[in-house]
Amino acid sequence: MKDTPIYQVFTESQLSISDFAKRIGLSRQAVYKIFHGDAQPSLSTLQRVSEEFDVSIEYLTGSSPTKYLPQGVKNIYPLDAPIKLPVYGSIAAGSPVATDQSPIDEWIYEDPCYGDGNHFVLKVVGNSMEPGISSGSMAIIKYQNWAERNQIVAVCLYGDYATLKRYVPQRDGSVLFRADNPQSESYVVSKEGIAAGDAFIIGVLKEIKKRY
Repeated sequence: MKDTPIYQVFTESQLSISDFAKRIGLSRQAVYKIFHGDAQPSLSTLQRVSEEFDVSIEYLTGSSPTKYLPQGVKNIYPLDAPIKLPVYGSIAAGSPVATDQSPIDEWIYEDPCYGDGNHFVLKVVGNSMEPGISSGSMAIIKYQNWAERNQIVAVCLYGDYATLKRYVPQRDGSVLFRADNPQSESYVVSKEGIAAGDAFIIGVLKEIKKRY
């Protein structure tokens, strides 16, 4: 996005995109994606911009209006910058719920390990994944259309509904999307149904957090 701090640094540098990309250790294509909002800069990229152009990490992450570091001051040991994860509404751990198509909120997360632009957050509702995942938890999901056996996935069922279930492929090509709570409903999608797109994985659960 062209109103972001990193784009402002680029325009003020008066460099070409190719030269700017070289300075911060990225390809020209990667810089284009960041400028157009198709990718988020990683923490290491922000640190490189900070070091190359003497701009504060806090300014680059939007947490401070102070742009330039005092003369002679360098971020020798920069603090990990917080990241903003998009929140896409709720996901059921029980009966499926309608999926949302755009973020409804954002979550400031202190750990930068998910700041690669490939993660998002869904609020868990229902108890089908208890005791491990309780209703009200925040599920950090990595965008991914595949999973390994027994991983917990966010799966879209029949085009309109999303639910959090354990991925268990079967020998006949069907897939069991299993609830961890034995009193809750699981879903089986046939091999033909999988091929027809009746169920597809949105992402894989990476971590569960409580939002206080």
